[in-house]
Amino acid sequence: MDTDKADAKTQAKHEQMLKDCIAKEQAKNSSQSMEQAKKTCWDQMKARSTDVNK
Repeated sequence: MDTDKADAKTQAKHEQMLKDCIAKEQAKNSSQSMEQAKKTCWDQMKARSTDVNK
């Protein structure tokens, strides 16, 4: 049960990081679509998690 709570916290934190990233990306480039910003952020987060796991 505790791992479920930890997973939920991790997911909530991940979602908040994604939202913050998208907001920053769109602030930098207002012509960028939501989908483009989301993809950029997913790629950045994936790259970071790969670096951490090395």
